[in-house]
Amino acid sequence: MSALSRHQVEILRICNEEQAIGMLMSVSGRTDRTKFRNQILNPLLENQYVEMTIPDKPKSSKQKYRITENGKEILIEIASKNNFHDSDINGLGANGSTMSALSRHQVEVLRICNEEQAIGVLMSVSGRTDRTKFRNQILNPLLENQYVEMTIPDKPKSSKQKYRLTNKGKQVLQSINPENDSHKVPNK
Repeated sequence: MSALSRHQVEILRICNEEQAIGMLMSVSGRTDRTKFRNQILNPLLENQYVEMTIPDKPKSSKQKYRITENGKEILIEIASKNNFHDSDINGLGANGSTMSALSRHQVEVLRICNEEQAIGVLMSVSGRTDRTKFRNQILNPLLENQYVEMTIPDKPKSSKQKYRLTNKGKQVLQSINPENDSHKVPNK
């Protein structure tokens, strides 16, 4: 496999925890299950970047997917090629001031917010389960720096609330990774 799409990289990131196909499709913004399997999931399975949790029953309704050691190695390689580490990534804060830094999780949230996303998807992508901590540590700084915005700003606690990338967020994301459409990986 010569390159992973942005969606495949996002799937590898969230598969640190076992994930159902519905969540994987949601993260990649896909609705057609067959196309999702053929274009995104099957290449990851064939290259042993992800694996099934119930390999002897691939069509089980309880089937989930998790990252393999090969998948972890590829993520590390992608991160090092893009100068992207688990530590921080510099970004600009509100009013031109320097925001201390964007964490790896904040960058992942920015990447997925190209399309409107619910908070549950954002938490899953960043591997967080505590909603309050997620808001305080990940989401609120992105909102305060105007990198993401609410789709229903006058109702911040709406159950239909989603988040999307702002133009400022797009600029920061582009400066972090100018080639964010595909990530080169070595041939296997």
